[in-house]
Parts: sequence; C-alpha cells; structure tokens
Amino acid sequence: MTPSYTYRNGEMVQVEDTIVDVDSELDGTIDTTLLVQAGARLTTSGTLNGTVSVLNGHLVAHGRVNGTVHVASGSSAIFHGPLSGTLSVDSGATAHLMPTVVALGKMRIDGRLVNQGVRTANVTGGGSVVDQGTGHVRQPDETLPDGTTIYLG
Repeated sequence: MTPSYTYRNGEMVQVEDTIVDVDSELDGTIDTTLLVQAGARLTTSGTLNGTVSVLNGHLVAHGRVNGTVHVASGSSAIFHGPLSGTLSVDSGATAHLMPTVVALGKMRIDGRLVNQGVRTANVTGGGSVVDQGTGHVRQPDETLPDGTTIYLG
C-alpha cells in the first residue's frame, strides 16, 4: 500500500494506516487510511475521515464517513450515517445505504448498490443500483459547465 501522509505543525509527515484483520469494533474518530482485510468484519460508531478500503472483508459504519471508500470484490459495506466523498464498489461487491443515509458525493458502482436513503445522481459504472423503500435520488441544486454538481443544504 502507498504510505499515508498528513500535515502536522505545517509539515507533511507519514502516518500509520489503521489495519483491521480480525473482527473488531472501533469507536471514536479515525483520521488515517483504514484497511479492512480479508475475512475481517469491522463495525464503527465514530467518524471515518480519509480513505477506507474494504478488501474482501465487511464494514458496518454507524457514524459519518468523509473521504474515499473502496469496496473491493468479495466485500460488503453497510452505511448508517452520512456519506460524503467518493464511493467505489467493484464488481462482485455490495454496498448498502440504510434509510438514515444521505450520500451526495460521487459514486462508481460496478458491483451492487442498495439504497434505502438519499443518494446522489452522480453515479457511473456498469453495476446495479437499486432504490428500495424510501430510497431515492436527490437531484443537484446546480450543475456547473464542467459537470461539477452542487447540493445546497
């Protein structure tokens, strides 16, 4: 994996990734790259900031997720809290947005996305997106000439 970096006291420093390779529960804020390894099930209740990679594991995120989430083939992820940033679901992977989720970032879905919450219209990929129950698409409030979508409030 590529090392992770952050700014501390005006300097860029390398930080250790958080690697989960056994079934675990994490509470509190994670500000580093989070890797859920093969066979591991991770349940989080705090905020995840940065990059989250689920590599043939399972993630249940109850808190806010900010940044980039990658769900690799053979993996699954269930989100209960707000999701902002980019969600990427590979072929052979599944992501589930529960009714409490608002996810207005960019999505690349080559696997399967089940949406019971509110999701962005900004979805690419050849996978399947299923809006169930109260799940729906929120159209952007504005789209810029370069394709950037803007959601207000």
